[in-house]
Amino acid sequence: MGLSRSSFPAEGNDEAYWADLIGCRVVNRGGLDFGEVIAMQTNGEHDWLVVAAGWIPFVARYIDDVDRAQRIIRVDWNAEWFE
Repeated sequence: MGLSRSSFPAEGNDEAYWADLIGCRVVNRGGLDFGEVIAMQTNGEHDWLVVAAGWIPFVARYIDDVDRAQRIIRVDWNAEWFE
């Protein structure tokens, strides 16, 4: 048994629940679509978006925007960085 979503505290402007990020498309500044977030991970220092191509740090340096309405996360990330 889990908690009802209505019992969650409201997120701040720069916050999101992991459950809301899973399934979002991840697109870089050049329009390259990295696919959907399939999971979230943490290393104790910060969180990571897990997409089919690899992992992207979920930190301000690489995350441009989280559009919850369109379910798109825009990132400053190059495909070569997955190699």
